Order: sequence, then C-alpha cells, then structure tokens
Amino acid sequence: MTTPIPHWLEPTASSLIRQLRQEQLGHAPLIQGPVGVGKRWLADVLAATLLCTEPEAADGRACGRCHACQLHQNGTHPDHFVIEPPEPGRQILVDQVRALVDQLVLTPAIGRYRLGLITPAENMNESAANALLKTLEEPPNNVWLILVSNSPQRLLPTIRSRCQTVPIGPPSQSLGMAWLLEQQPECGEREMALALRMSSGAPLLALEKLSAGHVEMADLVLNQLHQLAMGEGVGLQLAEAWGNDQASTIWPLLAFWISELSLASHDAHADPRLKALSDRAISNDWSSLWSGALEAIGLLGTGRRQDLLLAAWLLEWVAHFKN
Repeated sequence: MTTPIPHWLEPTASSLIRQLRQEQLGHAPLIQGPVGVGKRWLADVLAATLLCTEPEAADGRACGRCHACQLHQNGTHPDHFVIEPPEPGRQILVDQVRALVDQLVLTPAIGRYRLGLITPAENMNESAANALLKTLEEPPNNVWLILVSNSPQRLLPTIRSRCQTVPIGPPSQSLGMAWLLEQQPECGEREMALALRMSSGAPLLALEKLSAGHVEMADLVLNQLHQLAMGEGVGLQLAEAWGNDQASTIWPLLAFWISELSLASHDAHADPRLKALSDRAISNDWSSLWSGALEAIGLLGTGRRQDLLLAAWLLEWVAHFKN
C-alpha cells in the first residue's frame, strides 16, 4: 500500500522515487517552497520509501505493511531522526545537529539507511549549519539527509550548494479546491476559494485557516470595514473590540483585505463589497494603509497598545472614503 499524498505532489513524488531507484537522487535533497504546499508531506513520503524493507515492485514506493513502515508511521523508527526547533519560531541549535550527526554515523538498526530530517532548515543558527557541513560534504554511504525549507534564501550558501533542490509551489486553483473539498466536504465553494486566496494558493495553510475559523473572521472583518466606509458603526468601539485579544488575527486580515482592495477595480470576480469600496474611495492609493497594517504586525508582542494602533488605522481607513 502506497502512502497517500495530495494530488499536486504526486508527479514530484513519483519523480523523486524514480530517481532514488535509479540511484540518481543526491544524498541530501532540499525540499523548498512556501508554507502550506506539502513539503513535509513529500519529505515523509521520501523517508518512508528509503526506510521500507519491502518496497512495492511496481513503483518502488513504501509498502506500508512491513515492520519498518509501521515503525515509521508510528514515529518510532530507530533509524529516522527529526530535528526541529525546540519551540515554534526558535532556532535549531548546534547541540541538536551534533547529536543528529553522532546518530547518523552508527550502523542502521533496520534496513539499509540512517536518515535525518531537518525542518525548517533555515532555522539552523550559523553554528548548527556549520556542524552539518562535514556530513553534507562527506556523507557515509548509508546516510541520507532531507532538508525542508520555507525560506531557502536564509540558508548558508554552503548548505544550499551541497543539496539537490526540490522546489514545490502551490497547485492550480482547481487542484487546491478539489483537495479542500475532500478534507472538508461540508465547506462551501466560496469559503474554500477565500481560504486559498488568504493562503496565496497553499492548500494546507488554507485548511488550517478554515479549521481555525479565520475565513469566517475574514468575512466579518470585511463587513465591518464596509460599514465604516459607508458611515455606519464606530471605529473606536471596533478598535477596542479587536484590540483586546484578537489583534494577532485582525492585523493580517486587514493587510489581506487591503491587498485585495488594491486589485478589485481590475478583477471581474472581486467580492461586491470590495467593488463598492473601490468605487467610494477618494484615491486608489492604498499603500499607507497597507504599510500601516504590516508595521502593526511587526509590533505584535512588543507591549504596544493594540487598541490604540487599531483606532489610528481605522481613522485613516474612514478618511479614505467619500462622506
């Protein structure tokens, strides 16, 4: 039984497995692309294929049935090591990489290979990255390293140059929508399309936003912005409500809607509320509101009064429209 993967990853997975079986795949693939396109999923498929002791004869994929596959699926395979930041957003430390290197040089406990997975690889600090270089330069015959990166430009050039790049991008709108429908069949097409737009086309990130209620929140925020622009509602009350515990969610949504609004006059399929806002605007220059939202995102967690920042932003928003 093969490992099920999202439709858009299938061609890349097949290509990697074919290269692996033909001994044309480098020992350190670097799977790179934006958040939410399935890089970790693809890395797990490749890891399962490397660790499987009874691969499928037809395509060389992991069988899903052998002891090694069962251990891998349970996260307990003794030859598979995953290195991640100690906490989300933190650095991967040199001691973590040194411990990985020490493990990789040992004899495999099951099958042929020892395998290290580092994600997100750009979170390695300089000392950690340098500790990995020797293994990348002179890998033992039975060792594989898989690096996953959201921002490969942040990796040391010496790391990138020793890896085989595997780029992954967002799928087509139709493939993304089809996958989301499989995951949440009760969800409406409009909500799924909005989730994909909010996620720059990345389906896994879109699914997270749907599950977390961020798509419903986005629709509510647009309604409230529309009302303010039409002279309804009170911006100060809205700023207070948003600034209490919702600022980390609200600011990215404000930035998103400003970016959508800047395109509305040229998009025949834009939300009617955006069309109405564009028609009512004094100017189509949204750069100040856009940069203000981005600056506020950068100030999250710094102790600044979010309700005051939101109040100032909403005042500027209202001033952008005809009375």
